[in-house]
Amino acid sequence: MFHESYDNGIEEDWDNKKETKYHKGVPTRNVNYPEYIKEINELKNIYKDRISIKTGLEFGIQSHTISQYEELLKVAKNYKNYSVLGHLDLVARYDVGNGKTPLKFNQIKPIITEILKTVIEDGKGIELNTSYHRYGLSDSTPSYDILKLYHQLGGKIITIGSDSHKPDHLGAYIEESKDYLKKIGFTEYCTFDQMKPLYHKL
Repeated sequence: MFHESYDNGIEEDWDNKKETKYHKGVPTRNVNYPEYIKEINELKNIYKDRISIKTGLEFGIQSHTISQYEELLKVAKNYKNYSVLGHLDLVARYDVGNGKTPLKFNQIKPIITEILKTVIEDGKGIELNTSYHRYGLSDSTPSYDILKLYHQLGGKIITIGSDSHKPDHLGAYIEESKDYLKKIGFTEYCTFDQMKPLYHKL
């Protein structure tokens, strides 16, 4: 059964977050995909004249310190069937939460540069994730320095995600993020259709 929700101006949505299940420390399939796709198709039919609902999958790696960036570079160099590299410096959030000292940008700049150059050369993009607001972080995710570097390297494909885990998270801080990207120098942001970027003026 589907329930109506309030109208917060969202006209396009693609993320239906599901909780990851673990068995003996190993992540297992976190959703019944036939049922998942069936539910999405039913929602598409119900809201076809009101909202564009798309199917997507978030997957990734989690570790700590600079090894995370080294692993991410390997993934970017060897795996090409994606649209956007998200949560680029997510590790900083967990380092703060564990009482660790986050790496300074200059410490990771060389490897971040390699990652971003690979992303750009492959015609992929990155994500500005607005959840840093609700986590009370002092910098954006990814950081201002990373976003600025991406722009300086010629990166143009950038999307904005609210990382919604609750209804009131949906679309949170999207408009503020558009202004933030404009201040960095971006003139457009992207949504996606069939994994292809669609550009919109900021």
